[in-house]
Order: sequence, then structure tokens, then C-alpha cells
Amino acid sequence: MADSVEKLDMASTDNANHSVGEGLLPEAFLPDPPSEDWELNILLDDIAQGITVEDLKRLKSYCIGGPGKRTLSEMKDAIDLFTHLRQTRRLTKDNLIVLQSMLFHLHRRDLQKKVVEYARRLGNVLHFYTPSDQPENGYQHLTIHVEGTVNFDRIKLEKLRYGVARLLCIPLDLLL
Repeated sequence: MADSVEKLDMASTDNANHSVGEGLLPEAFLPDPPSEDWELNILLDDIAQGITVEDLKRLKSYCIGGPGKRTLSEMKDAIDLFTHLRQTRRLTKDNLIVLQSMLFHLHRRDLQKKVVEYARRLGNVLHFYTPSDQPENGYQHLTIHVEGTVNFDRIKLEKLRYGVARLLCIPLDLLL
């Protein structure tokens, strides 16, 4: 027992003469995030901080007809709503379209912009953006572009366009 204490003391004095990590590979110091969805969790927390009580009420109203009334009433904040969307696979780290469409209808372009920045920073994330804040050629609606790396055939792409147009309540021809 005395030998192990002595070895421990010697090890700590030996380390005092060296810099932290000396002799270790750089990979040993790369911190791992606490979850696979770390960046998404941070984004959702950031968005949730910007959601007002009135915004949450409206977001929950968009879900009426989906989850049961009890489920909606149990959602006390935006994180609860986002958790539900994730559990039902309507929101994933690879597909932010439903989240964006909800923010779009709230007219919270500031929060929607954060989603676009996140998606572009990460790359392979399905999302949409508006190239301009003004409708083109006197149209009532903005032109919407969908981005993200997906391997869809033409039929699936058309279904995606249709789904996004439906979520945004815009004519299909304004979705590129």
C-alpha cells in the first residue's frame, strides 16, 4: 500500500515538470460533444430562448389535429414542442423544414435565419431559404429555394417540393 502511495506521489511530481498532454497524440485532446445532436440541441435552445409565450401558443396551434390535446397542453415551453417534433421525426438534424415552416408562419425571420445559418454551416441539412425578403415581379409570395444534399429521384424531389409548398401555404411554382 505504501508503495502505491509513493508511486502516486512520484507520478504527480513528475507531471509537474511536464506540460499537460506532453507525449500524447493530439486526438486524445479532441473533446467529444455529449451527444450526436449537440449542434442541433444548441440551435434549438437558442431558438427556444427567442420564443415568446404568444409565439409558443401559436406554434402549438399549428399542431392541432396532430398530437392529442393532452400532449399539446403538456408542452410548457418551446423545448417541449421541439422534443415532440423530434420524437415524431418531424424535426431531425438532417431535416429542418418543419421547424422552419413554423417559424416562417410566425413571421420570425430572425429565428428562421439562424436555422439557415446552422444548415449552411453543417452542410448536408435539408432546409429552405428566400433569396430576397421582397416578392419578385409583384407576386404576393416570396420565391423559396430548398437546399440540402439528398439523393432523391425526380418523383421524390417533386413530392418534397409539394410538401414544402404545402407547409408554407404557397403556390408550388414559387418553390425552386
